[in-house]
Amino acid sequence: MQRKIKVLIVDDSALVRQILVEILKTAKDMEVVGTASDPFVARERIKETNPDVLTLDVEMPRMDGLTFLANLMRLRPMPVVMVSSLTERGAETTLKALELGAIDFVSKPKIDVAGTLRDFSDEILDKIRVAAGARVHARIPPSMPANVPPKHSADAILPANSASRMLRTTDRIIAVGASTGGTEAIRELLTGLPAGGWSFALEPGACLDFVPVDEAGWCVRFYGFDDAFKGSIGEGETEWLGAPAPLWFARRGIDMAAAGIAPETDLQMARVFPVGMTPPSSNFVEWLFSSKPVTDAGFAERWLAAERFSAQEIGERANLPHDHVPPTQSSQEWTDSAVET
Repeated sequence: MQRKIKVLIVDDSALVRQILVEILKTAKDMEVVGTASDPFVARERIKETNPDVLTLDVEMPRMDGLTFLANLMRLRPMPVVMVSSLTERGAETTLKALELGAIDFVSKPKIDVAGTLRDFSDEILDKIRVAAGARVHARIPPSMPANVPPKHSADAILPANSASRMLRTTDRIIAVGASTGGTEAIRELLTGLPAGGWSFALEPGACLDFVPVDEAGWCVRFYGFDDAFKGSIGEGETEWLGAPAPLWFARRGIDMAAAGIAPETDLQMARVFPVGMTPPSSNFVEWLFSSKPVTDAGFAERWLAAERFSAQEIGERANLPHDHVPPTQSSQEWTDSAVET
């Protein structure tokens, strides 16, 4: 039986706590292990329940949510989803929360809280699921750089840069961006990538995840930047890799029935991502996401014969560390410090 995601709700509003409890109770893969009205109560609840995910308000009595978040990420890091009227897209509070280590945020409505929060129940549940699978590390407050360049007035004349500095360049530039919750992933972008000596051209809008699964396996997940990650895989309206989902099978000469995939299967639940004990070849990886895949290299047969996971199963079986408590500090130590500093 699949282990449920344990969620602790931290909000000073009794109404919001009640609504969030009701929303989470509708999800079969989650359970509310406690609620707290401020960080001091949250400290005790975390010690008692060891939650997988925390939902956190900003404005609370005795200590604000950002201060608690900063202490939490420094002393006892864990996945946090901000739920506050102050965490709107682009807002300073939102950016600060993400900088401190929050995985994502949900904007709490300023009017009709009960009705509007319920309208966003699917979004709340999805963000908690994503947070539960996040890899969270202790956050050390940034220190000031040793050599701070001097400040100049507007009319200062600065020396020209040395021309030799411009000669040290490459012909290619890789730009990496991330949505909310992706800042930690960018920090470790290449550290978990398996060695393979690959060389292929990733098409515009195509994304690849190489996920360690189970004890020693690798799963390749390929998708489009603008994919909605939902809808029946056999429907033309369902987008996958920037095109109708059925087109992926048609371009590769693969029959869905032969792959054991029913057309009505939701894209999130379809077993389409191959698993192996060693990283695949670059040619096979390119075949997976290419809009013009080769059809005579035996890759379709290889894909059909491989063990395959769905996106849902990748999240469940990803072999990522989930021990969020720093090994050098006990739960008692961090919880005492989190509300005192």
